[in-house]
Amino acid sequence: MKLKGYILTLICTTALLTGCTNKTDEVIIKDSEKKQMESMQSNYSKNYNLIYSNLIDEKTKDEFIDKLYKSGINNKYIEQFESQLDFYNKVMEGMDGLEGKFKSTDKPQAEYDEVYAIHEWEKKEYLYQDFNCRLTAFELYRDYINANGKHIDEPINLMFDLDSIKNNPLAQFSKEDTNKFISLYDVIKTKDTTDQNVHINEIKKEWKKRDITFKDNKNVSMINAYLHDYDEKELFIGHSGILIDDNGELLFLEKYSFLVPYQVSKFNNKKELYSYLMDRLDVDKTGNGSKPIIMENGNILKFE
Repeated sequence: MKLKGYILTLICTTALLTGCTNKTDEVIIKDSEKKQMESMQSNYSKNYNLIYSNLIDEKTKDEFIDKLYKSGINNKYIEQFESQLDFYNKVMEGMDGLEGKFKSTDKPQAEYDEVYAIHEWEKKEYLYQDFNCRLTAFELYRDYINANGKHIDEPINLMFDLDSIKNNPLAQFSKEDTNKFISLYDVIKTKDTTDQNVHINEIKKEWKKRDITFKDNKNVSMINAYLHDYDEKELFIGHSGILIDDNGELLFLEKYSFLVPYQVSKFNNKKELYSYLMDRLDVDKTGNGSKPIIMENGNILKFE
């Protein structure tokens, strides 16, 4: 594993390696999608005040959990999520930056004491990883994802995630769930270009090969952000979250990495969400990689 690969993985503790693509299975990108992507990428800026909570206040947590129940997500998965949320907040009690009630800040991102988190986890001698962004999003949304891939070898880029699935006592994933997880999150081979339209085409071709589709739910969707590893010519999902439409107000649930807190952020519209994600993920300064590709379920994230 290259050192550069490890640096990239800090975005969501992701390692990079292999993937494959079906070169004969062309997928046409609609002109409307191209125009949408060009418009989004040409100009984005911080046009929001970040409002967020880490759900350590019981009232705030209960209100959010109730919204999850009303969204149509499987009750069993919500109960599992709540157990993991309570476990993390108990372990990290005392960390600077944890918010109970929703807090507004003019900073583009919430800030947490990750050194404290590392020390607390090591002090308690846990021999497994906590949940990260992909595991959190997938756990809740798994019933709305179709993926029929079967896997013999475990992808190296998901080794930390799969370690959590195997060894974290709060993780409850069936073999079918694990196969679906790998199908969705394994890396995708791409061409040596910064052209996002080419990368989108490769994503769609590979999803077709893996038989990945999403079921509709008007209340909740999955957000996945593809990042470009130009050295390996691969695309990988560097961040994943759940978006809930609460009567027009958007709630975005994420857990950015294994050791940072669960976070729910409020946005007025998807443009604000897009700006928030790009502020965090658009970090390549070399010009060799394409900008992040933000997907909502099976399509490019769209907004007016």
